[in-house]
Amino acid sequence: MSCALFLCFCITDVRAADISAESGILYDPLTERILWSRNEHEKMPMASTTKIMTALVAMSLYEPESVVEIQPEWTGIEGSSMYLKPGEQLSVYDLLCGTLLMSGNDAATALAGILTGNTEDFVELMNRKARRLGMEDTSYENPSGLDGEHHYSTAYDMAVLASEAMKYDDFREIVSSRSISTAGRTMSNHNKLLGMYDGACGIKTGYTKKAGRCLVSAAERQGERLAGSAVGPTRQRPRSSDLAAPPGPPSPRGRKGRFSQRVGSIALPARPPATVHERRKRRRLRAALAGWVVAHRLPRAARPRHPEGWLSAQPIATEEPGFGAAGPGSFCLRVFENPGPLQPLAQPQGGRVVAG
Repeated sequence: MSCALFLCFCITDVRAADISAESGILYDPLTERILWSRNEHEKMPMASTTKIMTALVAMSLYEPESVVEIQPEWTGIEGSSMYLKPGEQLSVYDLLCGTLLMSGNDAATALAGILTGNTEDFVELMNRKARRLGMEDTSYENPSGLDGEHHYSTAYDMAVLASEAMKYDDFREIVSSRSISTAGRTMSNHNKLLGMYDGACGIKTGYTKKAGRCLVSAAERQGERLAGSAVGPTRQRPRSSDLAAPPGPPSPRGRKGRFSQRVGSIALPARPPATVHERRKRRRLRAALAGWVVAHRLPRAARPRHPEGWLSAQPIATEEPGFGAAGPGSFCLRVFENPGPLQPLAQPQGGRVVAG
């Protein structure tokens, strides 16, 4: 997802950037200075990044080694899960890992339920903590991040929260780990920045249909730590007609009245879809009949996923209309009809991918 702010910035050289989320911020917690922002005070649903506050409040209430018996009402919560079982004996540390790494809604509910047996009292403490941290545009309705009318925050408030949470050793240890094995589970971190960006020290991802893909992150280089967040649904992309060349001449029909679909730098021969994967792909590719163009930004050339090559791609020029200065590693995959054997596309001409 392109809301990963730290892929756009260098710690010592902050540049203008574009992110897909409606709001975002890059924040220096030491000086409380905003280095870059967009709609940073606009209230947005924040999905599972809510669990940062859940973990923060839990760490202030419970000892990490305390053992808890899982209650039936804490299990089977909708959404992502740690797959807790009633009667299971787990430590608070185990539940923190399940909350922050597996993004378990059941683990977050369990942490909230330990206090008085219901989540409402715990959520009240979450809101009080937010007020103390100066998060004036934040309201919590539940500990897991499920959408709610009064469940929202801002990019600025989430960056402030991340800066506070990273002061806790246990929190910092968990969110900076690629994976942790505990409670009979191997929990993998959903934050892919840990393996993509030098200096990334994690925090939390989140997703719901209403909130879109959210990310709260921190990175440290040369002793300087920055926090960033991107929250809110994805902004509307340019129309496909603005992204690539006009479609070429119509192709003749293939055998049995079928069409072959060419995708990027390869053509798929006409044949009945044999697997669920192929059927899904064919449904997506029917957009070719309307002359649609599918544009992707990929960090490297997509590798073939089939012996005949499913998703090979070719680079486009950096001035391709709709991309602006896309930079190295951008690709445009055109979808159109063409029968016959696999044939590569011609090299890009004048910033456009053309048929071979």
